[in-house]
Amino acid sequence: PDWCTAAATAFHATRGLLTDGQGNLCHSARGGQRLDVSLATDYAFMGQAAAALYRATGHADYLDMAMLYADTLRADFHDATRGGYRIRAHAQTAQGLVNARPVHDNAQPSANAAVYRLLNEVATLTGTSDYAAAAQDLFTALSAHLAKNFSAMTALLDGYYEARHPLSIIIVSPADTQADTQADTQANTQTEQATMENTLAHAARNHPIAYRQIISLSDTQNLPPTHPAHGKQAIDGQPTAYICPAQSCLPPVTQADELINRLDALLTGRQTKAAKLKS
Repeated sequence: PDWCTAAATAFHATRGLLTDGQGNLCHSARGGQRLDVSLATDYAFMGQAAAALYRATGHADYLDMAMLYADTLRADFHDATRGGYRIRAHAQTAQGLVNARPVHDNAQPSANAAVYRLLNEVATLTGTSDYAAAAQDLFTALSAHLAKNFSAMTALLDGYYEARHPLSIIIVSPADTQADTQADTQANTQTEQATMENTLAHAARNHPIAYRQIISLSDTQNLPPTHPAHGKQAIDGQPTAYICPAQSCLPPVTQADELINRLDALLTGRQTKAAKLKS
C-alpha cells in the first residue's frame, strides 16, 4: 500500500474533524460534536505528524503546519513562571481545577517530552535557532525532575539525545532536462534520475545512524532561508545529497557509497563522544 498517501489522508481527516471554527485543535470529536478542550499533547503530536509528512513529501505546507502547532504551544501553553508547558491552554484553565505540567511518561510520552521533540524537529527542519532555544529552555526547566526520577522521563532524555545530534539529509533532484529533445530520450533520462534519487534515499533510510531528517526535494528554494541547504542545487544534473549536521552542510555527494561513507564518519564521531563521556 501507499503508506505516505494513507498517512496524509489520516492527518487531514483528523485535522478537519478536530479543528473548530476558531482554529483550535480539540481533543476529541464524535457525531459531529467536538470536545471544547485543547491539550498540549494534541498540538505536539499533530505537529510531529506534520513534520513527518513534510519529510516524506517535501511539501512546504506540512512544515508550515508543524511550525503553526509549535507556535501555538509556545503562545498558549507555556508556563511563564516555572518553564515547561501546561497540559491545557491558558484560556481553558478555568474549565479544570488543575492545569498540570506533565513531565512523566505513561502510555505515551509526557506532554513536555512531546513538545520538546516537536520544537527540536522544527529547529532542525528550518534551521531556526529560536525553536532550539525554546526547547533548551524547556529542558532546563525540567532538569530538577530528571535528577529525581529520570526513569519516568525517558522520552525527554531520548529527545535530548536527538537535540544534541541534529542532522538533516536533503536529497535534491535536478530540474527537468531541457537539452533532450526526443521524448524517449528525455523519459529515459528522468527514469535514470529517479532511480538514482531513490538509491540515495534508500541508502540514507537504511543507514544505522539515528535521529536524521531525510527530505527529498526538487528545489531547495522551498527550504526556509535559515536552513543550511537553502538554495543548493543538484550537481551535474544528478540527484545530489546534502548532509547537514546542525547549521552547516558537508560537501555534496551524488553516489550512494559516498553518502554511506559520510554517514559512517558521523556515526563514528557520535560513538567516540559517547565513549569519552563514559570514561
